[in-house]
Amino acid sequence: VLIVLRENLLKYDGHRVEGIFRTAAQKSKCERIKQRIDNGELYDVDWKDVSPVIIAQLIKMWFRESPTLVMHDMDLHAIELCETVSDAEKILQRMHEPQKSYFYWLLDLCIEIASSVSENRMDHNNMAVVMAPNLYRLNDSVAQNATISTCMVQFVCLCIELRIEMNALRHANQIMDSNCNDNDNDDNEQVITPQHLRNASVSCDMPL
Repeated sequence: VLIVLRENLLKYDGHRVEGIFRTAAQKSKCERIKQRIDNGELYDVDWKDVSPVIIAQLIKMWFRESPTLVMHDMDLHAIELCETVSDAEKILQRMHEPQKSYFYWLLDLCIEIASSVSENRMDHNNMAVVMAPNLYRLNDSVAQNATISTCMVQFVCLCIELRIEMNALRHANQIMDSNCNDNDNDDNEQVITPQHLRNASVSCDMPL
């Protein structure tokens, strides 16, 4: 479902719509499309006639209405104390599947949408603001909910930054693999990690 929704969101220029994911969709139309998806008609929907705003809302609904929310078993205290990308990385390392993969998928979508910020006005922080509330359930304490909501937005924003690093490093490692494939000694193989990027200058001798 998520793959089809993302594909059609981008295909019909949803990433260029100002306020995408922030603008409220018409509830009746959104529910009508959701019902068709629930009835197994995902591939029968004529997506070109569906507003990108509705598609964006359906993506948020998928996460919000999932039986097991992405952050259902997260350590809220750790998230409250999370202040850096390194802190966020440590928290994500303890995240379970399939929630971890779903979260990474969402982070990649946030990055993709934010890349068109000049048109849609949705930067990384704005994407974190609209996505975070769909990833966890609030409790009965109003005061505590306000704190949790703020911390969750900051956490998601840091995770977006981390994911950008991860994607860049994956690309860098792929280049290194393609240029160093003549080296048969695995002990000499160097893999760049997010920690390398933040704490050290990494170099690799590559054949011209």
